[in-house]
Amino acid sequence: MDRVYFDYSKLKGKIVEVLGNQSNYAKALGLSETSITNKLNNVVYFTQGEIITSIEVLHISLEDISTYFFTKKLRKPNKIKSARQGGTYGKHKINEKYTYKYCC
Repeated sequence: MDRVYFDYSKLKGKIVEVLGNQSNYAKALGLSETSITNKLNNVVYFTQGEIITSIEVLHISLEDISTYFFTKKLRKPNKIKSARQGGTYGKHKINEKYTYKYCC
């Protein structure tokens, strides 16, 4: 199964709005700044406990949990060589400069 990536842009905005910065958010969750950065950059998933603490600390309503934590992200484009640059995908020449993939 492919990894699911989430769009945390609204969560990042809420963190700044309520706590001022990610450092304060890390302290509120009892985590390091590096750990928070990894979670917000989809390196590591949030645990259920961290999500529960987040909704309490950030005053997120139950109806809005999915907006902040479960909005799937359109992955960044993967730059590949174009056919003009000699790029191939399997046996096929690539005509596109970028590919976009939805996660899951």
